[in-house]
Order: sequence, then structure tokens, then C-alpha cells
Amino acid sequence: MGTLLNMYQQIRIWSEGLEMGQDNRCTFFFNGNWLECCRAHDYDCADAEAMQSRAMRMKADADLKKCVTGKGHPIIAWIMFMGCRLWVCIKGGYRAQQRIKSK
Repeated sequence: MGTLLNMYQQIRIWSEGLEMGQDNRCTFFFNGNWLECCRAHDYDCADAEAMQSRAMRMKADADLKKCVTGKGHPIIAWIMFMGCRLWVCIKGGYRAQQRIKSK
């Protein structure tokens, strides 16, 4: 069981593009009092990526928006949410293009 857990943690780190113990904070966005929201979002996105779950990714983005709104920044929360959703579209389109090229 320990090996499986370690492998799962490595997948999370790999999917975030981080080394153990690093933190990319709020990717493509300035840091504020919402840093803990960004950290939670990074881990939730890594989990969604590892499970290849669109529903988990959507929930992660919605949770980020809710968390940042709770910190008193509803406009920033909306901008972050829309940025995350746009990134999913760009990343998804790129992956689809790569699958087509490989055929």
C-alpha cells in the first residue's frame, strides 16, 4: 500500500510540474491573501489530472472561485475561474490536436 501511495504522490507532483516541497503559488496570477485557495486548487487539479476527470477539474475551478470570493475578492475570483476554464479549453484542444497528428 505504501508503494501505491508514493506512486500516487509522484503522479500529483509530476502533473503539477513541481519537485517535492515546491509550490507554484497562483499560476499565471499575482499572489494575494488567496494563496491557500491556489494551493488547494493546484492539488485538486493534480488529482483531476491523475484521474482524467473533467468533473473533478470543473469542481476544482468552482472551489477556487468560491474560496477566493470568501476571501473578499469576488471579481478576482471570477477572473481566476474564467482563466482556469480557458486554460482547460486550450489544453484540451492541444491534446486533441496531438492525438490527431499521431494517427
